[in-house]
Amino acid sequence: MFCLFISQAHSADIEWRPDLREHIFDLRLIYSQSYSAERDQSILFFHDLERSEEVRIAHLSGIIKKGDSRKLERLLKESEFSPTLLVFNSPGGSFSEGVKIGEVLQGMMEGNGSEFRGVYVLNGSECLSACAVAFAMATLTRHEAQWGPFMGRFIEDGARVGFHMGILPDDLASQSAPIGQTLNIAYDVVASLARITELDLNPARLLTEMLKHRTADSFFEFSGDAVANSLGFQPVTTGLLANPLSASGLNAQTALFLCGYKILFSHSDNSQYTSEYLAYKDGYARSQSDFFSKLKDLTNANVFAEHFEGGDVCYITITSDNKVLIDTTTPGALRECIVRSEGPHSEQWCASPARPNSELVTIGMLADTYFCAGGVFLSNHNGSGVGLVRSVATHDVNIRSQPSLTSAKIGRLNAGEQVNIADCAIVEDSQGVWLKIEYGPQRSGWVSARFVNARPNWKLH
Repeated sequence: MFCLFISQAHSADIEWRPDLREHIFDLRLIYSQSYSAERDQSILFFHDLERSEEVRIAHLSGIIKKGDSRKLERLLKESEFSPTLLVFNSPGGSFSEGVKIGEVLQGMMEGNGSEFRGVYVLNGSECLSACAVAFAMATLTRHEAQWGPFMGRFIEDGARVGFHMGILPDDLASQSAPIGQTLNIAYDVVASLARITELDLNPARLLTEMLKHRTADSFFEFSGDAVANSLGFQPVTTGLLANPLSASGLNAQTALFLCGYKILFSHSDNSQYTSEYLAYKDGYARSQSDFFSKLKDLTNANVFAEHFEGGDVCYITITSDNKVLIDTTTPGALRECIVRSEGPHSEQWCASPARPNSELVTIGMLADTYFCAGGVFLSNHNGSGVGLVRSVATHDVNIRSQPSLTSAKIGRLNAGEQVNIADCAIVEDSQGVWLKIEYGPQRSGWVSARFVNARPNWKLH
């Protein structure tokens, strides 16, 4: 039995928690949020389950040990004919038992007539090691999901989910053993962990990342953020991150990266081409904050498309109520293409007919492009220790004393000026994301993110 070694005797506590019901119903998707269901997230979470209906919430906490899978299965069968959810809050335990719990949950999700609807890790809670394995397995396969791949696993902003290799207790790890026996143990660990990627339950990258973490205190760790989304989990929140982005908070360069992320997170077979595309475009994208309003004036349209390498096309829609929608798919009927630059690196946005299946761009999605994941600034996002130095994207940018359009103006910036980004803030206004910048000797202030280039060394046109 492979364990996260924690010297406690008790196994996990598994109980009903009706007090969590209202909090879960208040959660909203940060990504893949339907425009039509913006104010009715319960339909998205529970597949037509209304807030007024009876829902039973199970809760698993503490150390996972042998026998917990049977105990959980017995509890969940008490609610066999009522919609049921499971919330995790566990530091881990027995890896083999974590796999068994995952098998129980996966079987319930796939079973005919089952009312089991999904698993959650909530803000302030954790799901590590064996718990994370069980959590990752509790989903439908790509081929069986009716609502898209990897459904049913929700991570709230502020939660902690962490994966690593199976860890032997210290007394066993220090024992000498024949090489063949040691290899067999290693093979058994990998075989257990491989369960999370078989049948397309999770991207293979998850197992690759797990293999890098081989001690009890080392985890491939994330919250309800872009990393979780890229791996097929569904980040959720009760806060501003799920609020729709106003079109006035979008510039053309940011739209390009939002499109790239959308294709990557959709697990498209063309994802590798998307990464190459973004690198190829580096230095050539326009960054004007009013780019899409100019396109609307030129084309009398409100849907615009950009081609990506590999065949994917991204559609940006500006709605009548000034929200931004996004959709990525294969090409449709395009017209009136506007060339954005000239020469071998030219690119263009084209007017397009309406896209009925587009999803909302949220403030959380915009924050990701500025390394402001969950509203927390990732100053050392690439591990280099170097702060974020960015150029100003347009002329006559107001610097304000606070992240608010109503705060005092304390300075101005022009296109091309270099600023150091020191912090970020998520704000409930038309801008969505604000950046605290340092400019000049010992001077700092706040500017809307849309006036700053999302990536370094992007040429202005």
